[in-house]
Amino acid sequence: MHASTLRPARPLASRTLEAAADLRPYGENWGTVTRTVTLTRTPAGILAAVDGEAAPLADALAILKRADRVTVLAEVPATDPTAPLLTRRAERRAEVARLTAEGVSAWEAMQQAARTLPPVIGKAAARELHRELGRLGFRNHYATAAEVLERPVPSLALLSAEDAHTVRSYARGQWGMSA
Repeated sequence: MHASTLRPARPLASRTLEAAADLRPYGENWGTVTRTVTLTRTPAGILAAVDGEAAPLADALAILKRADRVTVLAEVPATDPTAPLLTRRAERRAEVARLTAEGVSAWEAMQQAARTLPPVIGKAAARELHRELGRLGFRNHYATAAEVLERPVPSLALLSAEDAHTVRSYARGQWGMSA
């Protein structure tokens, strides 16, 4: 097996591999052991599963390293975590361009564009939201927020104050607490 065959050309959220190891003690062919290894990237790190069961990452990597043949079964591309930020920048630039075309000075256009887009909560408030979601027992905070808001949420720091309040209210509501 060549190490370069396991390096994807693009970032992946998940990759499922089939590792086949030939059993040949004393030169005899005793058959082949095939294991399915899934590696998933999460905000907390890389999670591993072997034959559908959660396993330590070191064990999964050892299986891949010892295999005689490794075949890629499935790949799930990762979403770009900077996409929402870049989208907001693109929206702001488009608004500035529209206003300057109408004859507004560049400085005034930038100020107006900043006022039209809802502000984000930022890192400090996102940290507190992460802590609260953790205290309430939610393991995947991004999936929880995405479920509530019905859109992908790659970063809690990019949520508006209203969206953060919606996520917090949902999480507290699951425990019968008031927002």
